[in-house]
Amino acid sequence: HFHRIAPFGIAANLLAMPVVSLAVMPLCLLAALLMPYGFEALALKPLGVAIDAVLAISEAINGYHPGLETGLLPAQLPLLGALALVLLCGLRSRLRLAGVVPLVLLAGLWPSAALPPDILIAQDGRAIAVRQRGEPAGDAEGAGLAVIHPAANRFVTEIWRRAYLPERQFSGFRADGPCARDICRFTVARKSVSLVYDPDLLAGECRHADILLAPRLWFVRCAGPGSDLHGPELIVTRGDLEQAGSLAISIDGTDIRTVTTWPSPAETGAGMRQFAWQRRFDNVSRRFAEKQPDKGGDGGF
Repeated sequence: HFHRIAPFGIAANLLAMPVVSLAVMPLCLLAALLMPYGFEALALKPLGVAIDAVLAISEAINGYHPGLETGLLPAQLPLLGALALVLLCGLRSRLRLAGVVPLVLLAGLWPSAALPPDILIAQDGRAIAVRQRGEPAGDAEGAGLAVIHPAANRFVTEIWRRAYLPERQFSGFRADGPCARDICRFTVARKSVSLVYDPDLLAGECRHADILLAPRLWFVRCAGPGSDLHGPELIVTRGDLEQAGSLAISIDGTDIRTVTTWPSPAETGAGMRQFAWQRRFDNVSRRFAEKQPDKGGDGGF
């Protein structure tokens, strides 16, 4: 239901809620009361009929109008909509006409579709989408998001599609070469990108890639102190995703901008996740140490 509007949602609720209030909920209570005596079937059978009626109402409304896919909307739109409702419905004098102003602003800010980032990476590193622009550059019909591994994390990729490509499907992914389970190379906005899963391939990709994505590897080091290796402009590892959440990468010429779920590890979410992961790791290590035989001396854990 993300990035969707149901214009007939109120009508569906008005039709379904009387059935829920007068039939579904009382029959649920009656079934719970009869269950200790083994007579719950007397209430469960009509309860099934009532639930089927609610589902039939929902399917009928959805068949008439399934709803609108809005795409990713600016944060100002819900605020303007709420302000318009408060002014139009809450005021009794002519001041209520002031609610027309936020409605006009809302209509002006409503986008046809948000421009997707060049690269999207889910926090678990499984779902990765790439914005592949059409030919010629900037062709709106040929541009679109392409999922590198379509079968991975369909829930997240469907949210991306509704956010950035309403009423459209993902385009086919085009790689610069073989795209296998251990490595995949492609170009985005004239930047060479390497998606690496095999740590043995990191050395070669560090020399050629402008952006190095290693969403399943914890530690990636391309150039050490005093090295003449230029290295990638951006490196993304499993640790980065664990601390900062999902990642969006936008490329504008030579400028590479990133947006994460949490702005910094100090945020509550990232900090709690990092602490929880470290605590689980410490607990497992401690239990493993307790199971080891005592060899004496100062050795061991």
